[in-house]
Amino acid sequence: MPHNAESFAGNPSTDDTERRERQVCAEQVRMLFSGVLATFLASIFNACLLVFVQREIIAPPMVYGWLAYFMLVMTGRTILAYFYWRAPEADRVEGASRWEFYFALGAALSGLAWGGAGSLLYAPDSLFHQVFLVFVVGGMAAGGAAILFPRLSVAIPFLVFTLVPTLVPYFLSDDTLHRTMGTMLILYLLILLASTIRTNRTLHIALGLRYDNEGLIRNLRAEIDQRRQAEVALRESETRYRHLVNSAVDVIFTVRKDAVINSLSPSFTTTLGWDVSEWVGRAFPPIIYPDDLAAAMRYFALGLAGTAHQTFELRILAKSGAYVPMEFVLTPQHAGDAIVGVFGFARDITERKQTEAALKQSEEQLLQSQKMEAVGKLAGGIAHEFNNILQVIKGYCYFLLPELAQQESLRKDVEGIEQSADRAAGLTNQLLAFSRRQVIMPRVLDLNAIIVEQHRMLDRLIGESIKLEVELAPDLPRVKADPAQIGQVLLNLVNNARDAMPSGGVLTIATANRLLRGDRDAEYPGIPQGVYATLKVRDTGCGMPPAVLERIFEPFFTTKEVGKGTGLGLSTVYGLIAQIGGHIRVTSRPGQGTCFTILLPAVRQVVDDLGMEKPSDGPLTGTETILLAEDESAVRQVLHAALGAKGYQVLEAENGQAALQVCRDHAGPIHLAIVDLVMPMLGGQGLVRQLAPRYPNLKILYMSGYTDQPVDLQELPDVKKAFLQKPFSSEVLLRTVRGLLDES
Repeated sequence: MPHNAESFAGNPSTDDTERRERQVCAEQVRMLFSGVLATFLASIFNACLLVFVQREIIAPPMVYGWLAYFMLVMTGRTILAYFYWRAPEADRVEGASRWEFYFALGAALSGLAWGGAGSLLYAPDSLFHQVFLVFVVGGMAAGGAAILFPRLSVAIPFLVFTLVPTLVPYFLSDDTLHRTMGTMLILYLLILLASTIRTNRTLHIALGLRYDNEGLIRNLRAEIDQRRQAEVALRESETRYRHLVNSAVDVIFTVRKDAVINSLSPSFTTTLGWDVSEWVGRAFPPIIYPDDLAAAMRYFALGLAGTAHQTFELRILAKSGAYVPMEFVLTPQHAGDAIVGVFGFARDITERKQTEAALKQSEEQLLQSQKMEAVGKLAGGIAHEFNNILQVIKGYCYFLLPELAQQESLRKDVEGIEQSADRAAGLTNQLLAFSRRQVIMPRVLDLNAIIVEQHRMLDRLIGESIKLEVELAPDLPRVKADPAQIGQVLLNLVNNARDAMPSGGVLTIATANRLLRGDRDAEYPGIPQGVYATLKVRDTGCGMPPAVLERIFEPFFTTKEVGKGTGLGLSTVYGLIAQIGGHIRVTSRPGQGTCFTILLPAVRQVVDDLGMEKPSDGPLTGTETILLAEDESAVRQVLHAALGAKGYQVLEAENGQAALQVCRDHAGPIHLAIVDLVMPMLGGQGLVRQLAPRYPNLKILYMSGYTDQPVDLQELPDVKKAFLQKPFSSEVLLRTVRGLLDES
């Protein structure tokens, strides 16, 4: 029971009693100060009236002196009342005894003023004035008792100081009438005292009851307020819950212990298409995908058992007939201590599943790219070694063939060796294209023009049973690429499409202008945003199953019969497109054909021309000085022999640093430098940069069978230059050298 309720029950504590007395005292003092204005007005009026009447028989100094004292007392009491009402409420309550003392002092001084009037303004010779004086003073005593009764400590001093001094002149007189009037005043005083005490006691009891009941009333009000607040909070909670359920994206549901759905949120309709009324009151198993039903019942049993468990996924039947993947969380639903069902949330995770699938596809593409990069490095290294070997073979064949002009059988053998070397060179060039370790000669070109240029050749290649359709976009942007590489890409893709349509079909080559939005592009995720020129090669052939589709860009992977394919065609396409900076995607289904899509970054430049030097058609001899920098000694020897045989002075160096030393030791001019791009210590590019300031007119012939990184020939040092891809014949070398030297 609350503390104040105990007080009301008749068992108050000391603190309660003291607090009640303070409250009663403070209220009584408040009542005293509430009557100050009425007291002030009545006192001023009666005092002025008394002075006006008594001035006729009382000396003016006495009359006005009394009036001055009276006005001073009343002014002081008014000022006291002003400060009381200006004081804080807490000070008026806690300092009630102090304010009572001040008020009692003022009342006593006021009573002394009225008592003094009864003594000082007494008129011995005029009965009228005596009666008037008694009437005024007695009236003020009665009025004061009526106002000051709340506190006896104030009322009694006022009455005593008012009436006792008034009695003095009446009892000092020998006149019986005067003594009778004095006796009547005493009786009047006693009656006033008795009435004041009785009224005060009544007020005290009433205030005590009021404050005794205040605790109970406060508790009742607090309880009522608490109940009202609880009702409001309950209504607000119900409103919030209803709003949460109605606005939630997730499906909120309850299921009874008998597996009957008890409630569903409106999002059930939004997510699955069913109306809520179609499933509330029905058992849930029919809406679960059959293969997921066992798991659903297991998790339902765990929820009823109150066992904690993680989220789980189920496929739920939508009204359309499709099954929607959803993620569930269950918790027991209690009614008191008993579990009466389960309460749960279900979230549509279709989008998340799609994102996870896209992420998995991206990871697979990354793994495939990494695998292709590793295979490319291996293929490039092998091609490099083979190119150097083939270069030596072709070089020695060049020297042997003139010597065997009269020996037909041996000459044919050597020609066979050279032809085999050329075939091997073709394979190594494909490996280099796949591994992106070849020198490229890009230019800004019109992709449509390349397709138109090769249209006739491609038409002859595919045969009469296949119809070639070309769809060219008029707004196709320019791209920067090696025209030979684009031609090789087209040739390989068309060959692949032809082999996929042995019984004929339609082959479509189409171009388009495409703006990609980066990761936001659903069709081509993972490709940076920007403008692309797209090239699509689409056939109506046999198509490919997923297992084959995953491996089509791997080198040496082929589905063709033994001897009908090297497995390098599509891997070469992949390497060439990557080297250009483009992207390639492929879609295919068995029996529905295949579509290769190539995306090349657009450039805002006009179509240009490479402007490389052409080999010479004149005599191949010369006397100029040539610097030969090649790290493979066998290659260096065969090239030296070919150049020396034609009269050139050849300075050999096994790497770039050695070549610089050779140039420092050579006093004469150097007309041409034949340098390998990839050499230890100092490569071909670095060597040319250091030679250019010393030999301003130096001609450069680059050669390479392999590069660590793709090399753009136009970005090599700005001197007169040409390039030969290993392996090349000695005749091609000599004609290229002569062509460079003859250029002014």
